[in-house]
Amino acid sequence: MLDEVEKLDMILRYLYDRRNEDKEYEIREILQDLEIHTSVKEAFRLANRLAEVGVADITRMQAGHFLQISSPGIEYCQKRSFTQPNRSIISMQNFSGNFFNSQLMTAGDSVNNSSQQMGANDEVANLIQRIREVLRQEAEEEQRQDLEEYLQDVEKKVHNREKVPKLQWNALLQNSANLASTGTLMLELAQLLGFVPKT
Repeated sequence: MLDEVEKLDMILRYLYDRRNEDKEYEIREILQDLEIHTSVKEAFRLANRLAEVGVADITRMQAGHFLQISSPGIEYCQKRSFTQPNRSIISMQNFSGNFFNSQLMTAGDSVNNSSQQMGANDEVANLIQRIREVLRQEAEEEQRQDLEEYLQDVEKKVHNREKVPKLQWNALLQNSANLASTGTLMLELAQLLGFVPKT
């Protein structure tokens, strides 16, 4: 079970990884992406704590608490962390919830495994290209367009090292189930990204 300071580090790292995006993120969606299960009360408390110490800007609305990393928050990530004040968040494990972390990194690793990440990224890109080539031959136009949209979104998330929602994978696998070659390659992609155990 995670301590509160560990959750704060994970949330702040999530925001740090998205610091160049002009967007606020709802705290419950952040926790869901990070696969942190908690109550609404605790979620709002975590958001308020980050705002109180000045590392995140907060917008409180009826729909939820929306966060965006602040300038002091960026500097904080580069120098300190809640769990280890003498160690920066960005030198610790990447908590952004993407498949690179679960497949390539352990808790003690540094985030400087760029060569491994690039290799995994290339493998995914090559496989997606193969899927597109097979789709052109195997799928009807409407189905091909639908699957292409899913693939583009997956490719973008992988490139940005963001988590791909499981529901999106379920839709992708179901929509390609009637296509023999495409379905096989989709399953291979799901296994590569860790959504389906390798047989």
